[in-house]
Amino acid sequence: MKKTVILLFAMCLLLLTACEVKSENSEQASTDQGTLASNVLKTAPEDVNQASFGASFVETLVGYYYWCEKQSGDSFLTLLYFCPRDGDSFRPLCSKPNCKHEDENCNAFLGVAPGGLGYYNGALYTVVEVKRQWNVVKFNLDGTDHQVAATIDDKDWEDCSVQPIFHHGKLFLFCRASYDLPLEEQTDHLVVMNLTDFSQKEIATEFLRTARLQSPFIFYKDKLYLLGTGDKSQTYENYNPYDERLFEVDANTGEVRPVLSQYTNALYVTDSTLYFFEPDLTAVGYKAGTVNPGFREYDVEGGTVKDCGLPVEDILWVRYDEDYIYALGAPGNNEKDQTLYVLSRNYELLNQFELKNGMRIYEITSDRIYLCNSSYDRAISYYIDKSQIGSSQLSLISIKTAG
Repeated sequence: MKKTVILLFAMCLLLLTACEVKSENSEQASTDQGTLASNVLKTAPEDVNQASFGASFVETLVGYYYWCEKQSGDSFLTLLYFCPRDGDSFRPLCSKPNCKHEDENCNAFLGVAPGGLGYYNGALYTVVEVKRQWNVVKFNLDGTDHQVAATIDDKDWEDCSVQPIFHHGKLFLFCRASYDLPLEEQTDHLVVMNLTDFSQKEIATEFLRTARLQSPFIFYKDKLYLLGTGDKSQTYENYNPYDERLFEVDANTGEVRPVLSQYTNALYVTDSTLYFFEPDLTAVGYKAGTVNPGFREYDVEGGTVKDCGLPVEDILWVRYDEDYIYALGAPGNNEKDQTLYVLSRNYELLNQFELKNGMRIYEITSDRIYLCNSSYDRAISYYIDKSQIGSSQLSLISIKTAG
């Protein structure tokens, strides 16, 4: 029986964006802080880290934000949690005295089922659905002053699942049509909203009338990269990842073009090179055909692909950042245990670490690898200090999501 693929990216930053004082000392301080930010954060807070594992995490110079469900009585609500840089716990982003963090009066409250989390120009954003209308909610970095800044109305769309992602000063709202609809009604939608003035437009409409794309999984500047077939006749029952190719969508023009003819579940993009990985998915039940698994580098200008080998045979799934490659091996016999391999960008194995009992990577930041206990328990429980990579000291460090 076919198994599904296990797929596992003081408030000084606020002062930098808001301060208007122009004295010589303040200008020097601003320059110093900007230099510090570029050294600590290799990805700007408003951009999706290419190593990101999801769309509900933001790293800024002052710390880390993510939202997580909390049980309240017989129901669940979603709270925004914050951990200062070098901190040892995530706590609700709320400073109200005696707050129980259980309703909309809490500054950390994001509703029942929010979507995405983003940063832009000194503020945080998320998206909340209210009767087929998607409200873009803006609030301060301390959790105060929640306000609906804009809306996207999807009442004219057929039944679909919606994924919002914030990147590079924009909100991308991707709607995937339900497989339960008749084929001729299965049309995906991609809306782009500019967070500067909240103007919005739907892009790639002609392409999506006849093609099917998966949700975006890598962003680079104003480009997003998606897997797809170019043909929406593929159904859930006959899905085969090796039928998919990599497409690039320009967020400004809406142009869609194929960039890789090979299937990949990993990508790192620069102006000159696309770094990607071709997996052998037979370990999780798919027929791989003639795939030769391994790391590849695609030269954008020359159009050539370089084969960079496979340093560890059971690598199945990969993420990259500026410094390292993070790879997961095929699941063990109990389908819960996996090995995390950390490679250099020259494809040399630096460390390996066993993830036991369903433990999963939640997010990779500039200095930490955050983990949760399982794909069902989405509360961050541990991290690995990236400064230990390459040494024999790689270990799990406990971190609480409390409150």
